[in-house]
Amino acid sequence: MSIIPVDEAANMAAHRTAYSLAREVLGLRAQVAELENQNNQLSAWIVEGDVERDKLAIRAREAEEELLHVQCQRDAAIQRAQMAEDGQNTAQERKHNPHSEQHGAHWEGVAP
Repeated sequence: MSIIPVDEAANMAAHRTAYSLAREVLGLRAQVAELENQNNQLSAWIVEGDVERDKLAIRAREAEEELLHVQCQRDAAIQRAQMAEDGQNTAQERKHNPHSEQHGAHWEGVAP
C-alpha cells in the first residue's frame, strides 16, 4: 500500500467532492427540467379546462334562453286554450239559456 501525501489526499477528496456535487447538480437540473415540463403540461391542461368551462357556460346560457322561450310558448298555448275553453263555455251557456242574457240585460237597463 502506498502512502499518499496529505496535499494530494486533500486534492483527491476535493476532486471527489466536486465530482459528487457536479453529479448532484446534473440530477437537480434534470429534476427541474422535469418539473418545468410537468408545469407546462398542467398549464396547458388548465387552459383547456378554462376553454371547456367557457363553452359549457355559453351552452348553459343558450339552454336557459331556450327553456325560457319554450316556457313562454307553453304559457301562451295554455292561455289560448283557456280562452278557447271560456269561449266555448260562453257559447254553450248562450245556447242553453238564450233568454237569460236578455233577461240579465233587461235588469241592467240594457235591452238587446
